[in-house]
Amino acid sequence: MSSPITHIVLTEKVFDKYFAGLDKKKFIIGTSFPDIRYLANLDREVTHFESMRMKDILGEDSFVAGFHFHSVVDRVMKENNKRLDLYSYFPPNAENTVEAIKTVIDMALKPKIDDWSEIRNIFDEVLDDELVFGASRVVVERWHSMLQDYFVKMPDYRNVLPGYIVNNAAVVTTNIDNLIDGLGDEKRKTIERLAEKTYEDIEKLIDIL
Repeated sequence: MSSPITHIVLTEKVFDKYFAGLDKKKFIIGTSFPDIRYLANLDREVTHFESMRMKDILGEDSFVAGFHFHSVVDRVMKENNKRLDLYSYFPPNAENTVEAIKTVIDMALKPKIDDWSEIRNIFDEVLDDELVFGASRVVVERWHSMLQDYFVKMPDYRNVLPGYIVNNAAVVTTNIDNLIDGLGDEKRKTIERLAEKTYEDIEKLIDIL
């Protein structure tokens, strides 16, 4: 329920509190890995865990902890977006509203990390841990490259979304483009402010789990 920038920004926000002592590089690769499922044709049940809680993660090794933290963030953001009624800012039953919300949140949170080149460099390496799920090294390398491209080009969402994580990329990108343009400045800025508040409150939201 979150896009790559949100996952990494929230990892940076909470890492020292919950995961001190782990390898942050491996953790970040791990928490970015689950959405490879579209590209690698993996079942969601292999990469996402609806019942995952923080207590289930503590004590795991770096990659696996990051991998499972992805599901925690997805769950927190899904529940929080519903609580904030972010769907009401878009036309009822519009296709790809979820992706549009995730995109606006990514746009809002990207400035929380000053130097994205450091994050990009992390993805120069493929971990052996990434290869145990059935994705080939070529696919994982492509995934890393797509993430790196995304980090550079956001928030210019028209050029980058969301072909690397969804099917029918051209159609979905057009839908997202139209939905975000249709928000207008006031509604978009409101969603961005709510995303900022979520960022500030993320430890509290996570601790509920």
